[in-house]
Amino acid sequence: MKVAGGLHDDPQGEESIVDRGRLLGGGFGDATADQRASELLGEAYPGRRVVTVEARPIFARGGGIHCITQQQPRVPRSG
Repeated sequence: MKVAGGLHDDPQGEESIVDRGRLLGGGFGDATADQRASELLGEAYPGRRVVTVEARPIFARGGGIHCITQQQPRVPRSG
């Protein structure tokens, strides 16, 4: 699929993350498709607020929303 801006030819719109009453989903520069994806995510996750973030720059660098929000190890406090 070609997206507006041409940064990525095969975006994975299902790449998302659920967090504290929200669902972060990717937007790909196509207002109609992004709105429909947001509606579908809202139906799949009732009661959660769907937030669309611009995902093309993330995907252009080889990752996705879920990839860049992975857990980080806790650094022990020094004495």
